[in-house]
Amino acid sequence: MVGERRLLQGDEWSPARSRHARVVRSIELFGPYSEEWLAERDIKPRTRALYRRQLDRFLLPEFGEVSLKGITP
Repeated sequence: MVGERRLLQGDEWSPARSRHARVVRSIELFGPYSEEWLAERDIKPRTRALYRRQLDRFLLPEFGEVSLKGITP
């Protein structure tokens, strides 16, 4: 309760679920996240193959070990 009040007073409050998601993003690496993301998509085989090639060729070598929070536009 005190922590929530401190966040409110500092104009930094957000819902607990949102704060938890930020923490997860700050420690979750792009590589494992992208693998799970691709596995969960209901997409056609050719699209999956294209995404797989793009991940393997361009994204994973550059961002595989970077936290999601560390990737910005």
